[in-house]
Amino acid sequence: MHADEIRHLFEYAHWATSRVLDAAAMLPSAEFVKDTATFEDGRGLRSTLVHELDSEQSWRRSLQGVAVEDLGEVAATDYPTATELVADFTREHAATDEWLRSLSDADLAADVTPSISGVPRPLWNYLLHVLFHTTQQNADAAMLASAGGASPGGLDYGTWVQSTESG
Repeated sequence: MHADEIRHLFEYAHWATSRVLDAAAMLPSAEFVKDTATFEDGRGLRSTLVHELDSEQSWRRSLQGVAVEDLGEVAATDYPTATELVADFTREHAATDEWLRSLSDADLAADVTPSISGVPRPLWNYLLHVLFHTTQQNADAAMLASAGGASPGGLDYGTWVQSTESG
């Protein structure tokens, strides 16, 4: 895995998350915050997106060497509307992008032992985990937003590639 490829995939993931957040912001607050029986864990749209943010932030910081007890946790109740969530995702994505720009191919190939897992693996392996988890959470959130009446539209990689080619 090459650093440029990882950065490219994160750019796609951030685009997809942005589309889901835009859809979430179109919903009435009551629809945004309600939990649901759609998923076994009972998470609704807000809780799903907050889980995604918390996971992305925790994994990035853990991979950067932050001890697990210092990672903190993001709570759904911190986000009464999508606006606050959009702001925190924007900050997180900027921090992630800055970090990813600093990584080389050798950095990606090197084993790391994040505090979250304690298991040494190549950095690229953990970054793919974050990407695939984000993709799953975006799919879940898109379904919930759509059920509430605000579809984010297509989130697939091909749609993103076409949108970047067409300007």
